[in-house]
Amino acid sequence: MTKTEAAQVDGPIVRCVRLIRLLAEIDTDISIKDAAEHLELPASTTHRLLRVLSQEGMVSKDPRTSRYRAGLDLERLGSLLAFKNGFRDIARPYLQRVADQCEEACMFVAYLPATQQVSVMAAVNSRHPLRYEIELYVPHSVVWGATGRSIYAFLPEEEQRSIADRAGNSPASGKPLPAWEELKPELDAIRNRGYAFTRGEKVKGAVGIGAPIYNGSGVVLGSFCITVPEIRFDDGKEQVLSKLLLDETARFRASVGRTTA
Repeated sequence: MTKTEAAQVDGPIVRCVRLIRLLAEIDTDISIKDAAEHLELPASTTHRLLRVLSQEGMVSKDPRTSRYRAGLDLERLGSLLAFKNGFRDIARPYLQRVADQCEEACMFVAYLPATQQVSVMAAVNSRHPLRYEIELYVPHSVVWGATGRSIYAFLPEEEQRSIADRAGNSPASGKPLPAWEELKPELDAIRNRGYAFTRGEKVKGAVGIGAPIYNGSGVVLGSFCITVPEIRFDDGKEQVLSKLLLDETARFRASVGRTTA
C-alpha cells in the first residue's frame, strides 16, 4: 500500500467512524484527551471530529464537564436498527393476521426513547384502493394519533409530563395539546381500556386504533395500530378492531416474554 492509499484509508471518514464506534461502546462520558488516546490521534484532530459530529446530532457535550457522549440522533439510529433487525421481523406475522381479518392497514410502531418519538417499523397495508401511504422509519410525535397515544399513555407519568411540556400542535388540526389537568384523565382512560382511539389527530380523515406492546421486562416498546379512512369507518367497528388488536398484542407479548429478559 502506498502512502497515498494509506492516507485515504485513515482519512476523516474512517476517523469519524472510529469515533462513533468508541462513543457507542463506552459506558461513560469521555474527554477529548481520552478519546484522542483511544483513537491514537492528536487532540486537535479529535476535537475537530467531535465538533463535526455534534453539528449532526451524533455527539453531545456536557457543558458542566466538557465531556462527550453519544448524541440523541446516534441513539435514535441505534434504536431504529435494533427494531428493524429484531422486533420488526417478529411482529410481521401478527400484523399480517390483523390485516387479513379486518382488511385494513396494520402497523408496528416503535418508541424511540432517545428522542421521545415514534416511528413505523413495519406495516401491512390495506387491500382497498382507498388507503394511506405508510412511511417507514420516519420519526413522529408520540402525543398525537393512535400511533403515538397508544404508547404515550403507557409511559411513566414523569416522562409523560416532560413530553407534554415540549409537545407541538396536532399536525392535522393545528390544535395544541390540552393542559395536563385535562390530558391526564384522557391518558388514564386509554390505560384503563388498554388501547387508544383517535380521529384525525395526525392525518385528516383518518381513524386510528392502537394497543401497546412490551418487552419481556414489561417496558412499553411500541404498539400495533390499525388505520382506517373515516369514510369507511362506523362506530361499531371500534369494539371489533380493538378486540382484534388486544388479542394479537397479547399473543405478541407472550412470544416476546419467552425470548427476552
